Amino acid sequence: MLRHIMGVFLTMPAFGSLAPGLSQQREHRAAARLRRLNELAQLSSRSSAQQREHDGLMSRGETYNADNHSATHKRFKADHNHCFVTLARLANPEAPVFYLDGPDGASTAALRRSGFGTEQLFTASLFESTRDALAAPPHALRHATLGRAEEELARPHLSSTPFAAYYLDLCSGQPAPLVAMVEAIFHQRRRRIGASRVAIGFTLTRAEPSARSLGDRELAVLRAIATGCRALGYAPPVHVADEPALYGLPTSLSKEEGGTLTTWVWCARDVVDLDTLLRPHGEGTRTYLDSSSYAGTYARGLRHGLGVVGERNLVKSSTTIICNPI
Repeated sequence: MLRHIMGVFLTMPAFGSLAPGLSQQREHRAAARLRRLNELAQLSSRSSAQQREHDGLMSRGETYNADNHSATHKRFKADHNHCFVTLARLANPEAPVFYLDGPDGASTAALRRSGFGTEQLFTASLFESTRDALAAPPHALRHATLGRAEEELARPHLSSTPFAAYYLDLCSGQPAPLVAMVEAIFHQRRRRIGASRVAIGFTLTRAEPSARSLGDRELAVLRAIATGCRALGYAPPVHVADEPALYGLPTSLSKEEGGTLTTWVWCARDVVDLDTLLRPHGEGTRTYLDSSSYAGTYARGLRHGLGVVGERNLVKSSTTIICNPI
């Protein structure tokens, strides 16, 4: 009996973390509640019964609870906060960033540790308790708004802010809210003031009852990003996880854990304001690249101190690159 009890004790998860199965069950229940809230929000009008359902779901508070995560999932979330911070600094360490954070403020803390100031940090929350937690010490955010992120991003104040990075960590299986956020990110107001380099990360979960696969739902968001890039004069988005080391990220970076998928893409202007390029080409070197090579070479250049002038040849599907020292 004692041996059996000791065996059970030794196989229990570490204090402060949940077993993976229990963790996923709780996350799926929370995602289901958020999914239903999203469905109700998309209705043009609600019946009295639907309004009561909405109010009841909202009264239960924040759907995201980091305490429900397994130790493995906590590491996964920390890795992607590091990815967010790294890409934001590469894009422009002085520019503002927009992200979705939980009441624990994990993303906020990661940004602060990396040197981002309070005035650079913008977030929105559907739940008042989370907004209040992020606005209060120790996080003390000044730009923590209450509302749906897709609606807040479309408002004049935020749609005219040149954010350099976005982390849309919605923790839902539905692509529609993410697509709406992406459309707000690439609002026409940003045509003149949009950042020359933008990193976008988003999260989807498998907790989705529809017949659409996780891959198809990810594709819906990626296509919205590609459409936005084309509309605002960016090159086709580059998948960061294809070559994470080029962005200063570990090659061990994982896209999926415990039913949660996190995807990062890099968007850059392809006609003007191409600020950096790979140093080995050398000062004054003229390099001809096809469209696919251009994206990868531009990404590699982020880690080197060269300025560049780029000329896209749409007929030949190539780009002429001239390197100059910054």
